[in-house]
Amino acid sequence: MLLYLIVILLIFAAGVRSSSATDNDEKGVCPPHTTFTVAIPERPIRQPPVPAVHYAGTVTLLVSLSNTGYVCDVQVLKGINEVLNKQAVIAIAEEIFQPIQQNGKPIPGTMTVQREFWRGDASDILMSQNVDSSPDEIPSGARAFDALDVRSLLAAGQVEDDKYRNRYFGLSFAAPAATFTSPPPDEEGRSAWLINAEAAPKSLEGMYRIAVFADRLSNYPELKSRAQYLDGMTAQLVRDGAKKTHDDFPYLISGVEFVGTVLRESDGPKTYHFRGLFASVMNGYILTLDIAAPTKERILKIVSAMKIEAGH
Repeated sequence: MLLYLIVILLIFAAGVRSSSATDNDEKGVCPPHTTFTVAIPERPIRQPPVPAVHYAGTVTLLVSLSNTGYVCDVQVLKGINEVLNKQAVIAIAEEIFQPIQQNGKPIPGTMTVQREFWRGDASDILMSQNVDSSPDEIPSGARAFDALDVRSLLAAGQVEDDKYRNRYFGLSFAAPAATFTSPPPDEEGRSAWLINAEAAPKSLEGMYRIAVFADRLSNYPELKSRAQYLDGMTAQLVRDGAKKTHDDFPYLISGVEFVGTVLRESDGPKTYHFRGLFASVMNGYILTLDIAAPTKERILKIVSAMKIEAGH
């Protein structure tokens, strides 16, 4: 029996065929294969993550990432044994990472990931988790921000040609061949879809959707983290039939920390699309980027190309 506790470092109308292949362009640009020596960081063994387990060892991996966060390659630098090494490689290869950043821009590169293994004291339960984690608590001062009202927030957005920009958040993105719409806010002015950009070309593989949702932070006085908010959104989608393909993961967009997740939504027999949700707290709001596309790699490519201006 395997139990994974994974902590990570770092809609659209028509479906696509489940057998469609992902092209390399969607995965982004991978770094060249490297064989250089990497210094393995030494860390003290932490307290057991749950009671009644003991430390079994750490597998250190060299992970090559594309500029969208796609895992291009995983190499074992220092392992435990063949079985646990393989398990660590498979687990990391299936994860989604935030891209490596340089001067605020995502680039291809490599990083080390250390994965700890813990074994049950009185059972064969095996647990594994990445060593590092990023805090996800909502900053204490975030609730004191004098947020713009929802209608003014909508007015701060502008569409020009195939680009959308919201001055309040400093958020901008391009959506080639997309139709832009802006649904009205809720009657109480608590939240609003700021924009919806949907592309529907003749090829199903070219379809995608980008939507931006803003929800006042003051609506959730007991909210403790971005992941908690995201889990509330995905819970309803799962009840409606969607399936989560990943645990929540951190993701940087222009240096701003988001928490993301990816789901698979059915469009009919053997057809489906993927839907990525990325949430962050900004300027008194919870800002959620809602992206649908034929593949997870396409979602990462779209979200990594979005920009948030410094200072927002």
